[in-house]
Amino acid sequence: MTDAGVGTATKLDVMCEDGTVQVSTGGTEMGQGLYTKVAQAVASKLPLKVSDVIVTDSETSRVPNSAMTGGSASSECCVASALNACDTLLDNLAPYLKDNTVPWTDAVAAANAAGVNMSVTEFMQKPALPAPQMFNYYVYCAGVCEVELDVLTGETEIRRVDIA
Repeated sequence: MTDAGVGTATKLDVMCEDGTVQVSTGGTEMGQGLYTKVAQAVASKLPLKVSDVIVTDSETSRVPNSAMTGGSASSECCVASALNACDTLLDNLAPYLKDNTVPWTDAVAAANAAGVNMSVTEFMQKPALPAPQMFNYYVYCAGVCEVELDVLTGETEIRRVDIA
């Protein structure tokens, strides 16, 4: 965990026909909303709607050598590497976007016709930390849910939720 060499990569591929962006990231979706967070981050950085961002399942043939998913930091690392990839893509497309005065699909088509690389891969490098420190910061949270269950009918009712 303290190895600074372990990070997370993200690859963006622009589909030049319609301007959608396919995102491959080293993190694994397992119910924490990682793919949704990455799609939202990419859509907020690029002139796209979330529906124009397609996040593929993680696969080492697309994005090798990423860190494990876990420890509540994977979403953060995947979003950071996706934003780095967006920055590189925007740099590549800057002459065609002309300060966002040209529609995204037109800029993508012009850049593709000019031979601009429409696939970028970027990395989020975890900073080196002194031993025994394992994390940049700590987050503490507690959640309690009060639920009533009717054991005869199976009916449930959530009475109260507290998250602090």
